[in-house]
Amino acid sequence: MRLDSGMVRATLPGRCFGGAGPLSLSKVGSFVMLGGDFFHVWCGDERVRRAALVERVDAYLSSAIWVDRLDAEGLVGRIGRQLDLGEVDLVRLYRIAVQVGRSGLASHLERLLAETGAAS
Repeated sequence: MRLDSGMVRATLPGRCFGGAGPLSLSKVGSFVMLGGDFFHVWCGDERVRRAALVERVDAYLSSAIWVDRLDAEGLVGRIGRQLDLGEVDLVRLYRIAVQVGRSGLASHLERLLAETGAAS
């Protein structure tokens, strides 16, 4: 599908991403070049997009030397908007991480939230 911006969006079913699928969750919402065209890789399944959010933020926070709450809020908000998940903040992401069993990410988010006394 060609978007108003001229970009081509390739919308794939949720089964194409993650463990059993041929594409990693990090590809959801990304842009890839094929031939001379850029494609926006997309999935209409909000659960898959939430999983992509969790994976991206977890990867970033796990590899960063130091991230403060303000930087993390900005990152989470940007990725949430890119994945068409609406406004996502650290509290919402914390709840999602707990729900899907990502205890390492949940702990990291809990520490960030505690920086200003806003822990769950």
